[in-house]
Amino acid sequence: MILIKTTGFLLFLAIALNACQPVMFFLYGIKKPRPVPDSKIINKALDLGIDTAQLYTLQKEQYYPVLKAISSLPNIRIYDAGGLHYKYWESPDECKAGAAEFIKNLRRDADNQPLNDSAFYRLPLELETLHGSAFAERKLPRDADFYVIVYWGTFLGKLNRDYIESWIKEARENRQVNIHLIYVSCDMRKAWD
Repeated sequence: MILIKTTGFLLFLAIALNACQPVMFFLYGIKKPRPVPDSKIINKALDLGIDTAQLYTLQKEQYYPVLKAISSLPNIRIYDAGGLHYKYWESPDECKAGAAEFIKNLRRDADNQPLNDSAFYRLPLELETLHGSAFAERKLPRDADFYVIVYWGTFLGKLNRDYIESWIKEARENRQVNIHLIYVSCDMRKAWD
């Protein structure tokens, strides 16, 4: 009996060491992206505490270019009221764990260097509501000091909860600035056919 248990454990260990990514995907509940119904996106958003009034999806034609630009999910982009893009990392290889701390410390007068990036003004070309309405910059609250765009997906399993909840919490608790969160589902949608 001990030999069977030991053999089984060694077999599991061999698979885990040779297939690290699939094992991690399994442990975190990450799935291969597949088209999902809008109801699944809404239900997962509600489960994560996402304000569905601020919920957008990627436009079908922009799906792959936006995912390539974002590079990893879940992720955020931070813009000030003037559309300047601020980075929360020191180098592109840095872990996104620092995003929550960056949100926590956002200030109007902080010495953060903006990126030379006009991505904020591309949002109307990239995003739409679940009902197909375009993202409208003019509908954003004018009293916001910063806009935090949260990119997430139903297929990301526990990674959503690991990051998104802390980003929402830090944005709500930061009383130094007015932060407006915009959520973007990076799911492929069944409505796209």
